[in-house]
Amino acid sequence: MRALNQRLVLDRLRTHGEATRPRIAADTGLSKPTVGQALLDLEQHGLVRATGRSLAGPGRAAVVYQAAPDAGHVVGVDIGRRVIRVAVADLEGSIVARLDEPNRCRSASALVRTVSDAVDRAVASAGLAPHEVVATVVGTPGVPDPATGTVHRAPNLPGWERRGVLHELVSALAVAGSDVVVENDANLCAVGEHALGAALGVDVLVCLTVGTGIGMGLLVAGRLFRGAHGAAGEIADLPYGPMPSGAGARRPGPMETAAAGRVD
Repeated sequence: MRALNQRLVLDRLRTHGEATRPRIAADTGLSKPTVGQALLDLEQHGLVRATGRSLAGPGRAAVVYQAAPDAGHVVGVDIGRRVIRVAVADLEGSIVARLDEPNRCRSASALVRTVSDAVDRAVASAGLAPHEVVATVVGTPGVPDPATGTVHRAPNLPGWERRGVLHELVSALAVAGSDVVVENDANLCAVGEHALGAALGVDVLVCLTVGTGIGMGLLVAGRLFRGAHGAAGEIADLPYGPMPSGAGARRPGPMETAAAGRVD
């Protein structure tokens, strides 16, 4: 419960900006003593800090708190068929370093090495040590399956559907014990738009992504909708017009083929 209270208070400060203890209590529904304890815990961990005092209204001035954006940094990776993009940001989402790396990889092992090297260089260019990265999130085409370490439905990345590749990627990026999450790229796009973009405050969202392939991220009731097998947004194989002759399971699906303008 104590950790949950800390999360509520920190989310309030990150989402709506600095506030006093009474304001946080009113916004979260927590009692003032509970908020006070949560703020004390968060201060001790360097996640919030006092910025001054509010003189609004009668009585004693109240201490104003804000989330500490430099308490840690996060890394975002977008694995594309042609380009690997890396961004380093503080905990407020301000980007402090970017790096675009051409993807010329012809094997899964080469791609893992290229991604890991790109992340290392981006973190260094931000002036950070590896232990200052608290989490790394990777967006990839296909459907990651943590149980088997496999990324299903990713034919545009050579070797990327090989069993165990997901475990290799996580191991390469888990520097100094930081958390690593690998998620479908369209799902991450949907989550980002819902949190900070055009879909802010929207409960139901369909987010289409178009690049080398076509993908879709779905949010229902504000939460990712994955389907029974995690492939709810894999629309590239949906039938679209006449079925191309000789189309195999390893080839781009009918919708993807039609969108690309290819004719078999």
